[in-house]
Amino acid sequence: MELNLFEVCCALQSTVLAEDALRGGLPAEGVSAPNGVFATADGFITVLALNNDQFERLCRALDLPHWLQDARFASNAGRMAHRHVLHAGLQALLAQQPRAHWEQRLAAQGALHAGVRTLADVVAHPQAVHRASFATLAQPGFGPLLYAASPWPADAAACGASLGAAPRTGEHTRQILAEAGCTPQEMEQWMASGVVHQCAQEVMA
Repeated sequence: MELNLFEVCCALQSTVLAEDALRGGLPAEGVSAPNGVFATADGFITVLALNNDQFERLCRALDLPHWLQDARFASNAGRMAHRHVLHAGLQALLAQQPRAHWEQRLAAQGALHAGVRTLADVVAHPQAVHRASFATLAQPGFGPLLYAASPWPADAAACGASLGAAPRTGEHTRQILAEAGCTPQEMEQWMASGVVHQCAQEVMA
């Protein structure tokens, strides 16, 4: 069995994809500072420091030695209390150069960071295209919906296989009741009294 870590990450973002499509997700509050997404000259990058060592690495990478001497930033509690100062300073600095420039400097010091890709970037990523990591589902009433394909197919032939549309409420009521041994007369009686429901055959968009 083959398991692709890229596709696992994509699958774990399925709820984010759905939220973005339906209403958009809300950013979460960080538990350390600095901790956030910042604009560079040509894109976005996430930068964070979870402890003093990581904060020192960040300061060395960005040539900010005066932050290491600032008593306000001596602990995570202090940094959290003054995170608006840290974030404003980082934003002003990071906006001056392209993302690749900062990624190189941060990586050299082992500072925590990652380039930020949009959902469209991830879907169009060469690895996603090569692996057929995403597919669209023709769902009645919603139109084509993007979803992350399963990263753990039962066999290689299942890779890239498309899902069928989700059933409508009451779509299979008659079928299920018939398989359970109910007569047509019983079904009609239950439907008339509102006990069960069978949706119309035509799909309303």
